[in-house]
Amino acid sequence: MVRQLQAGTRNIDQEFVTPGVRVGYIGARVGSHDEDVALLTSVGCQVVRSETSSAGAVLWAIISLIGPEDELVVFALSDLIGLSALEVLDRLHERGASLYVLDDGFSTRGDGDRYLRAALKAVAYLQPNGRRSADRVGTEDAILSLQRRGVGPTEIARRLGVSRMTVWRKLKKNRADEALATRSRLGRSVRSASTPVKTQTSGPRS
Repeated sequence: MVRQLQAGTRNIDQEFVTPGVRVGYIGARVGSHDEDVALLTSVGCQVVRSETSSAGAVLWAIISLIGPEDELVVFALSDLIGLSALEVLDRLHERGASLYVLDDGFSTRGDGDRYLRAALKAVAYLQPNGRRSADRVGTEDAILSLQRRGVGPTEIARRLGVSRMTVWRKLKKNRADEALATRSRLGRSVRSASTPVKTQTSGPRS
């Protein structure tokens, strides 16, 4: 049975006694929590934990307890909360553990760690803030385009290579923007309808 640890329990470390444990981590993702747990179970995760804090408290707890030969399993690098991907790799390496990314089917065991580090550093070096902003805008436009074509959030995330949380946030913001625009248009219409029409009266004839 998958052991899903609860934050705040005192015997969390008992789950990591046996070497070679696969630890599933669920970040802030949109979708069915049970579905995510089932998927992590199907790939051999004996321990599954869900993030409960925007500061990444659960991720910190996992990394502080994970040991040699253990493997942290995540859906995507973007699910990591509170730490950058490079920081996670550093801490796992220090503890003799590895990382497996489900969406990419990529493991840092063996040479994988070195390759992923090189790729992350290259991306960080080649993408200044302006480039990242442009990339973000392009991704947001693609999300809305796919959504208008009837594609669901999970499929959008898969096609664009982003987390479901990224898709959900953009769709939520878009709905809020549309609602605000609608209220603004209605407000102008009401004001226009309630404004009395001024009629010009002719002055006295000379």
